Parts: sequence; C-alpha cells; structure tokens
Amino acid sequence: MEPFVRDSADCERLQAIKSFGARFLRDHRGLFVRRAIEGWVRDVHGDLHAEHVCFAPEGIQIFDCIEFSPTLRRCDLASEIAFLLMDLSVRGGETLRKPFVTRYCELMTDPELLSLLPFYECYWALVRAKVHALRLHKWNEDASRYFRYAARLTWQPFQPFLVLICGLSGSGKSTLARELGERLGMAVINSDVVRKAIAGKSGYDIAPLNEGIYSPTMTAKTYARMARQAERQILLGQGAILDATFIRKAQRRKNGSARRET
Repeated sequence: MEPFVRDSADCERLQAIKSFGARFLRDHRGLFVRRAIEGWVRDVHGDLHAEHVCFAPEGIQIFDCIEFSPTLRRCDLASEIAFLLMDLSVRGGETLRKPFVTRYCELMTDPELLSLLPFYECYWALVRAKVHALRLHKWNEDASRYFRYAARLTWQPFQPFLVLICGLSGSGKSTLARELGERLGMAVINSDVVRKAIAGKSGYDIAPLNEGIYSPTMTAKTYARMARQAERQILLGQGAILDATFIRKAQRRKNGSARRET
C-alpha cells in the first residue's frame, strides 16, 4: 500500500493499521494456531465479496472461487465471513451485517467469531483497496473507501467509548461529529435532533436564547435523553459521539459518565 498512499492523513492511518495488525497477531498467536489445529481453516471460496454473489432465479449462486490456488482459498471460516461482511459495509449495506451474522451463528457455533472479525475485515479491506489501486495504477476513490474502512477498524479494540464534541454554537461541532462518526463507524447523537424530537418539532426553529425549546429546562431534558441514548450504545458495545454545546462542566461530566455495567 505504501507506494499508493501519499496524503499525510492516510500515511498516519496506514501506520495505525500496521500497528493494529501486528498487535493483534502478537496477542492472538495462540488462538490462530489453535483454530488451525481444531479445523477452522478449510478449503472454501477465498474471494467472497459482493461481486461474487448472484441472486439467480434458482437461488443464491456464489461463483469465481480461487480454483487455481488451494493455498489462497484455504482460510479460517471467520476470514471467509469477514470478507463478505466488510464488502457489504463498504458498499452501504451495513444494516445487513446483524441479520447475516445472527443467521450464521445459528448454523455455526463459533464463540470466537466476533473477536476475529475486526482483524480479518481490516485485512480484506486492504486487499480490496490494493486491487482497486493496481487496476488504475494510482490511488482512487474506490481504493480510498476500502482503505478508510480498514482504518476505522483499528478503533474496534477500544470500544465502547464516548466522544463529546462541545463548544459554542456555529463553531463547526456538527461537521466534526459527522466526520468522526463516518471515520469511526459510531452513532452520532446530536442535541438539536434530540431537542426537537422531545418538542415534537422538525426543521429550523428560531427562538430567543434560554427561551422556548432552548430554555434551561428543555436543555436539561435534552442532555438527559442524550445520556440515556449514549448508555444504550455503550451497553451494545458500540459507543457514541455526542454533539452539543455542553457549556457547563457539569453537563459534560454527566453525559460522559455513561458506562458499561459489569
């Protein structure tokens, strides 16, 4: 990847990916060896991304297996599943992940699957990024989309966590929150969206400072609901990004105190 990555931010992402992969291999060496011994490494498709799945009249058909190389098509079942999950997510089908994994786990008992997915998805995302870069002999948008997804997975070991974006109105908080949400794959909880949901309103709303839906009482209700939503995300193991002014330290402390129950 190094010959294609030139942007300074992407260079930092590449270094984070390298560190993530090396650390995961080091920390889980025993797991990889044991899974190979236990038979989780099998002769499968080896290149299972969305373009190789066809919804034909006679049923789902999976084609273009790596028939020319037994070595390349033999991998851990978690790796095979991770390839398709990664490709679905990059292509905008992230809502399909949960039902896919749920059904797979009903058919195959693999308690270690979820812990292995971030590593294998990161690996396959890099493979697809490299393929797209090699096809055009340069960095391009397709390569970038897969590369950004690979970088996003380096945050998985730290989940769940909260990010609070605070500051004065009009300072660019929501723009930053949206970008972070996309990069980290985390839900963004926006105070204006929550505030208007409580008030039963939508669209733009102009009101004097500390009055109407922007009164101190309404703000307290808004932050309380944001904290509850953030807690739900944490209990799901996913974390969240909270976007609000949070002018007072007490407001930041309260919304930043949501934590996983033990």
